[in-house]
Amino acid sequence: MSSGRKASLFAAVARHRRQRFVGLWHALESGNNAITAPGETLGFRLLSSNASSSRHYDDDKNATTTSTSASTSTPSRKRIPPAQTSNGIAKNNKNDSTQRGGIVPSKINGEASAGSVLSPLQAPKKVDTSTTSNTRIAEAFSLDMDAEDLRSSLLQNKLSPSELTFTGDSSIPVTSRLHIVTPEEDTPRGVWPIFRIMDEDGTFRDGSNDGYLHDEAPISKDDSSFRIYANGTNINGGIAENNLSKFRASLRQRYPNQWSEIERNGLFLPSKLEYADTNSKDTLKRLLIHMLRLREMDTIYHNAQRQGRVSFYLTCRGEEGIHFGATSALQNQDVILGQYREQGPLMWRGFTLQQYADQCFSNEDDLGKGRQMPIHYGSRALNYQTISSPLGTQIPQAVGVALQLKLTAAAAEATNIDTDTDTGTGVGTDSQHEKAVAICFFGEGCTSTTDFHSGLNFAATLKCPVIFFCRNNGYAISTSVEEQYASDGVVSKAPAYGMAGIRVDGNDVFAVHAAVREARAYALKNNAPVLIEAMSYRQGHHSTSDDSSQYRSTEEVEHFAQKSDPLDRLQNFLKLHKYDGTTDDTIQSIVQEEKQAILDAMRTAEKKPKPSVELLFTDVYKEMPPSLKAQRDELYEHMAKYPDEYTL
Repeated sequence: MSSGRKASLFAAVARHRRQRFVGLWHALESGNNAITAPGETLGFRLLSSNASSSRHYDDDKNATTTSTSASTSTPSRKRIPPAQTSNGIAKNNKNDSTQRGGIVPSKINGEASAGSVLSPLQAPKKVDTSTTSNTRIAEAFSLDMDAEDLRSSLLQNKLSPSELTFTGDSSIPVTSRLHIVTPEEDTPRGVWPIFRIMDEDGTFRDGSNDGYLHDEAPISKDDSSFRIYANGTNINGGIAENNLSKFRASLRQRYPNQWSEIERNGLFLPSKLEYADTNSKDTLKRLLIHMLRLREMDTIYHNAQRQGRVSFYLTCRGEEGIHFGATSALQNQDVILGQYREQGPLMWRGFTLQQYADQCFSNEDDLGKGRQMPIHYGSRALNYQTISSPLGTQIPQAVGVALQLKLTAAAAEATNIDTDTDTGTGVGTDSQHEKAVAICFFGEGCTSTTDFHSGLNFAATLKCPVIFFCRNNGYAISTSVEEQYASDGVVSKAPAYGMAGIRVDGNDVFAVHAAVREARAYALKNNAPVLIEAMSYRQGHHSTSDDSSQYRSTEEVEHFAQKSDPLDRLQNFLKLHKYDGTTDDTIQSIVQEEKQAILDAMRTAEKKPKPSVELLFTDVYKEMPPSLKAQRDELYEHMAKYPDEYTL
């Protein structure tokens, strides 16, 4: 533990009984993330940094263990068994050292455990043992701190988890250092690490308990790369002091190890132009509003389908951090190709609630002219390709888009047309000659399609600036990851195709933003693809046609919903750091406002007439061929014969 962390923890003991502080101290050193407020009962529900899994632990009410360094008794912890599958068979424990995950050293108090095999990019860490816990506690009594600061300090000085577990129960080592593994490097030995900035409680990691260490030195504060852009504006070039700039300063002071990312992350930067949907330049506040908006929209439309008001719907609950983290790191000239769970990217780019409603109700204002199923959105103006239902079709299409973007940029350079290689976040400019990437979203189930393999191979051999973004949410409808592949997830396939790759915590919106930002910069600089695997969990059913209780337990869903929800994590971050006065009450106020706006858009959409039948036959051929004209005439005759059956 660094001297700075020690000092702040020492200060936390003021006006609190010695015995209680000893309990808090040992809870922190055992990895407890759930620090209670002063006066509350201390619980031991945690994500363990010393265990081989991040599944939570509960109190054992019938047993206690006595601390060897203080005369206090603390509840011993028993592990909650893995969720039972629908047939009653427990999942296999893959944390055994004989499994592939065993090659990654499990960590005990920051050190690699004895007998573990270290990756070439990993190294054991030294632990300061010069001062005992009792001595540290005694020193702390000379300092003073109020109750609220005590809680804040204890949260900040907790031990972050060194490993994470998602569906499949394989333990994944955590790294707080952003690093895209390129084809020129040796690939990680054992399990690929997962990049994370923010823990579940809203605090930033300091790297002291990372389960995976990289060799490269941290970026210098004087590095010229920090002349970054927010919606086209240089932050060192005259942006006035505002909430975000002051907030960044406070974050830099509190988390000095994350200095570089705090300055580079576009979600902490103001917009050059006012956002039309929030009437503000505050990017971080807009992030919260949009995540709440999407969560409420999914809930309302799912219920509307159950009421028979729309024919189909598909939610993205639990994956909102992926949507907004990724899209906020793009430029508007970048082309998005989604699967069918990408409502968020379109929302961030400005798709309105009324446009969502018009599409789902297939009325005359639907941009798809009523030809698509609900949630199959598309917008040419927002560079968002229309969704297709078949799995994986968008992957090779994204390669074609990226190839065209590459050729267009090359032609522009050949004619001395200035191109914009800005890698920041924001709206960019309207120049059609700006360099751009294609980004393709898909689930891990798509990796079993031939389109995935052919698409990645084409992208690598043709050297296309495309980002393949895999949302690994645990299930391809009812097929779990254990049945989907035997490899180390999806990112491990990147070296096989000769492309760069990174695995990121999809529930950490700031980490997702950082990964996509750097992937975009790499793709443009090298004219090369990048594969990103974002680990997450699908909290809802696959769609309104699915009943996920048939293939996974409700206990499993509740576990991930409570422990790894991206919206909860963002709210914890904003409340903990008191950004813009964020409280539970202000959040609830936003929720009510968004809910009303969504319902208003739905009611308006329901009242609009359906598109003209004539539109069924247009937009395919420039001039309608005789065969299509014959089909149209036959339909009109049929409708005229049965007028009571057709009210269009």
